[in-house]
Amino acid sequence: MTLPDNQPRQNACPRHINRTSSQNRGRRISSCLTRSSHPDCRATAKAADRSFPSIVQVCDALDQLPASDGFDLVIGNPPYGRVTLAPHQRECYRRSLYGHANLYGVFTDLAIRWTKPGGVIAYVTPTSFLAGQYFKALRGLLSSEAPPVAVDFLQARRGVFQDVLQEAVLATYRREGKVGEATVHFLGLRDGRAQVEEVGSFRLPVDESGPWIAPREPHHRALAEQLTRMPNRLADLGYKVATGPLVWNRHKDQLRNDMKPGTYPLIWAESVTSDGSFRFRATKRNHSPYFQTRKSDEWLKVVRPCVLLQRTTAKEQTRRLIAAELPAE
Repeated sequence: MTLPDNQPRQNACPRHINRTSSQNRGRRISSCLTRSSHPDCRATAKAADRSFPSIVQVCDALDQLPASDGFDLVIGNPPYGRVTLAPHQRECYRRSLYGHANLYGVFTDLAIRWTKPGGVIAYVTPTSFLAGQYFKALRGLLSSEAPPVAVDFLQARRGVFQDVLQEAVLATYRREGKVGEATVHFLGLRDGRAQVEEVGSFRLPVDESGPWIAPREPHHRALAEQLTRMPNRLADLGYKVATGPLVWNRHKDQLRNDMKPGTYPLIWAESVTSDGSFRFRATKRNHSPYFQTRKSDEWLKVVRPCVLLQRTTAKEQTRRLIAAELPAE
């Protein structure tokens, strides 16, 4: 929803009207929502021989031009998920894109465009933009054009958002605001009532595209402050960070269940145990323990010592960084 200074409520445009909500691309909006349905309102309109104006516009919001004056407040819970943008849209939003586009990142860029200087953006989104590599351009854009004022983490997912797997954050930004410290709160539920706890603040990194290091739990505050002050990074210690090169579902015909000439062990995330040990295994669905290589697959082989890190973890897990050394044999 967007609210201007001195105009009636404006149009809210979902991304696609013909996709279902389970696809996280927007909802189909019934025409009944575009008119006031209160009996008194209908009676007043009928007596005046007039109809209420449309207050909801169904369209592709990413193709809408901002209002000339902008808005004081832009509120949103945008759709999320990887999306393939049309060429003209990717060109339009290239300032906030790095690699794959995610809908909620593009909608954040859109909110900046629709907010006037000094105005506020209030968004509910996943937390992946805080440190994810694909969001580095978006972080740089926010740092320079709409720095965060407050970042509020939802500590509990149950009872807040139904059937949502991603961690969520409520963040507010000030258009052309002063870059300083953003306050951090933790939001929870107790006996059905909201609980708000302020735990401090964090500063944006000198590198505007760098990760925003903010505590995710109340007891992480001191750790987050120490991480911010650390002078060295993994690259300074000789490490190179990279994701696994093999996209298994593009090579299904090369997966093998038995070790044969020309096959190599295939390392899945399940091989890294919660206690930091390595255990070679492929027990989950669609997991095969070996990979049949071809002449063009040399780049897929790992021939250096390395530390394996599980790419994703859940906030309910005791440890969020789960790693193990890959044995030489």
